[in-house]
Amino acid sequence: MMSQIVKTSIAALVIGCLFCGCKDDKIEIPKTLNGTVWTAQTVENQAANYTLAFKETECTLEKSIVAKEGSDEKTVILYDYTYNRPRVQMVNPKDETDVLAGEIRTDGKSYLIVLLQNDDGSFNVTFWKR
Repeated sequence: MMSQIVKTSIAALVIGCLFCGCKDDKIEIPKTLNGTVWTAQTVENQAANYTLAFKETECTLEKSIVAKEGSDEKTVILYDYTYNRPRVQMVNPKDETDVLAGEIRTDGKSYLIVLLQNDDGSFNVTFWKR
């Protein structure tokens, strides 16, 4: 009888531990952007692929346009950035008028995005966390 109680208690403990470890994965706005990589695609005038990679205080924005001849045209710009969760501001140190600003958003379940734009609206791109 005692061994049955011990077996039942151990089984209940194991099952309880399994359920405690199975919590819902919630997507949260990151506390830091360091080490994160984000991607985007646009198709307005030309199809373009973007990659945004953050380091501690700098980030790299790479734009790749597929040319008709099949070769990619790439542009890479290094920005300094500040992050005040959820707001991010990026400034090109070579041209301080080149400023991108945005906000990180999530529904908590399925996506994590950053919407970046400049003052005149000529750059307005939504990046998804990779």
